[in-house]
Amino acid sequence: MKSAYLLSVTAIFLTIMVSAVSGDLPEPENQKFVEITTHFPSVYRNLKPHSEVITQPKRGDRLELVSEGKRWYRVRVGDETGFLETRAGIIISEDSTSKSGLFLILGLLIIGGLAGGGVFYFRKQESTAP
Repeated sequence: MKSAYLLSVTAIFLTIMVSAVSGDLPEPENQKFVEITTHFPSVYRNLKPHSEVITQPKRGDRLELVSEGKRWYRVRVGDETGFLETRAGIIISEDSTSKSGLFLILGLLIIGGLAGGGVFYFRKQESTAP
């Protein structure tokens, strides 16, 4: 009973992992972000002088890019959008291949754990058999 369960779970994970790596599953669209390169720049609610500051992200934070101009990025901050000077960050793309690699590693770890558990279970059953 337990061995059938172990084999079916392993087969499901293998199917998912092979599908993810081979591209059968839909890939998320290649989203663009602004990675903050300066210390605590202001994200303004509007493109008006003395506009309200929505937030001041720290260096290394990533904000979703909505659109870009010559001097300003329009970025998403939570449920609203704001404006950030272009000198405060750089545009980057989310790399979907790194996600596939992560899924592959996690899948292999899960499968290895299941296989190791199965070997342990069967050896324990053999050692307790009359």
